Amino acid sequence: MENIDIIAILLTIIAVFIAIFIFRRILIWIALIIVLAVIGYFILQDNNAILTTPSYNNNNLGYLEKFKNHYCDFLYDKDDSLMCNLIVYPIYNDILKTYDRQELIKMNKKQFTELLLKTAIQHKKEIFNKLKQERALYLWEDFKLDLENKNFY
Repeated sequence: MENIDIIAILLTIIAVFIAIFIFRRILIWIALIIVLAVIGYFILQDNNAILTTPSYNNNNLGYLEKFKNHYCDFLYDKDDSLMCNLIVYPIYNDILKTYDRQELIKMNKKQFTELLLKTAIQHKKEIFNKLKQERALYLWEDFKLDLENKNFY
């Protein structure tokens, strides 16, 4: 580096410190406004996410989500993971592919339970094969009891 470059860098640093000293109040307000804007942005993003998530009241798409969440939200052990991946997801994905939102909304709880049973029966062979590979056929019985007792609502 030449002497002129070093002098230019030093003068720039000095000018920045002088500007900060003179305009510190303005810079503090600008920084505060920027911080508040960023916080406000994230708060609005969270509110939008809350507003767009399905409710579980009378929305059968919500029943479908609740069904999935019942088995797949808290995976404590290998059995929970197998139940979620080998039984619930094939049924869940098939219902999402086969039915649109309006059809799901029009269904009552009984119709929705029948839909789950029908879809489970359609995938029974595939599910059984995967459960046999994992030596976990007992999970099908647990799942069937839950369907009969409607334990996922």
